[in-house]
Amino acid sequence: MNGRWKCPPRLAPLVPVLAALLVLVGIATGCGSSPNPQAVKLIQDSNVHLKKAAEDIKGLGTFNQQFQALLSGQANLAMAVKVQALLEKAQVSEKQSLEQIRIARTSMSKIRDLPVSAEMKTYVDMKLAALDGQEQVLVVELQAMDLRLKAIKDLEAGATLESLLTLEKQIQVLEQKSIEDARDASDLHKKANAYFEEKKLGK
Repeated sequence: MNGRWKCPPRLAPLVPVLAALLVLVGIATGCGSSPNPQAVKLIQDSNVHLKKAAEDIKGLGTFNQQFQALLSGQANLAMAVKVQALLEKAQVSEKQSLEQIRIARTSMSKIRDLPVSAEMKTYVDMKLAALDGQEQVLVVELQAMDLRLKAIKDLEAGATLESLLTLEKQIQVLEQKSIEDARDASDLHKKANAYFEEKKLGK
């Protein structure tokens, strides 16, 4: 690698993603009229998969720091191999998390076919919008991960400073989008959860 540069500090995108994943709805039963048991089961199933999605990406926030150190010229070629392995492991975890979110969405969407109230269907639509946003977060993050891995492989092959800077800028754009999308998805989850409580859908 020719030359060094200082990467600007940036937020690790997985922090807000994880926050969004951890926003879950609990069903309270045993009071008032009972909710549809099938709907309860599907929401519980959805929550289980959201928890698994969160667990899959726990502890991944440190890879960005090591990746930036590598691109800043603070590590040697041997370190590049180590960081590549770290990123590949993180990529697998992100793909697993994305799959869990998609399964959670499938469970939630099945509620619309049940004989439930209009309020419950509104809640489901709100939750599906949040899950769609959450899915998009990881789709974008995985695009950024592909570029990180390309940057490392280019670095190992003796890439020029200019070519790595171009990749770094593309990664930053994707990371910023994933952060913004995660905040939007988190807000949608919170609004859905507030609606669920307001309408006493678990009672």
